[in-house]
Amino acid sequence: MVRKLIQYLPFFLPFIGYGAYVITARALGRDASWRSAPWLWLTSAGLALVVIGLLITWAIDDRSGTEGQYVPPRLEDGRIVPGHIESGDE
Repeated sequence: MVRKLIQYLPFFLPFIGYGAYVITARALGRDASWRSAPWLWLTSAGLALVVIGLLITWAIDDRSGTEGQYVPPRLEDGRIVPGHIESGDE
């Protein structure tokens, strides 16, 4: 559940922010509604946040141990040997 929230939250942040603006504006007596929402800008901002989040995730991802040859899982003597990466040194 938390993982899904983290995945979808960057897209919905601009909409949540606009909703907070509408609620605050109405409380202060100003005219604000969802009908006049800048849908294109909110969607664009949400997509931009998703792309930025993906780029940050890619940049900080730990890629150690990915050099070498991948050996897929296999069945040996009736038991499953999990997949692993063999380094080029072996």
